[in-house]
Amino acid sequence: MPQPLEFIADVLPGGHLPTWRREQIARVLTMYEGGEVQVVLRRPKRTTQANRYYWKVVMGELQRAAIAAGHAVSTEELHEWFKRKYLPNRTANVLGAEITLPPTTTDLDQTAFSEYIEAIKNDEMTIQLGAYWPEPDGAFRSYRIAEPA
Repeated sequence: MPQPLEFIADVLPGGHLPTWRREQIARVLTMYEGGEVQVVLRRPKRTTQANRYYWKVVMGELQRAAIAAGHAVSTEELHEWFKRKYLPNRTANVLGAEITLPPTTTDLDQTAFSEYIEAIKNDEMTIQLGAYWPEPDGAFRSYRIAEPA
């Protein structure tokens, strides 16, 4: 049985994948000839690199700036503050009852996570604190915090 093929790819204009990626898919599909495959199209989840950037750079600098301004606050408290400010609450059906859950960053795709970080960076309170963040490492592509191509 062939190994599953999973990848993250940029979609070219017209909704096409790069030629080399299409050729790779065609080669792998021949191994499944006569059988079934499952194809899932979705935006990729944020990466561990994005998570590290968020916690070490964004939340770390925010905490440093807040402490310098006289606010004793942890990175976890800042995280809670911003996710409640910028992300919607969730709902779930638990034993037949609809309940409201706090927002989470866990399920954000790369684009939504990048937009969330930008909202934090452009927040009025953040600007007043004078926090500064270096941009993600140049190994990231498309200004999204993504795995290298």
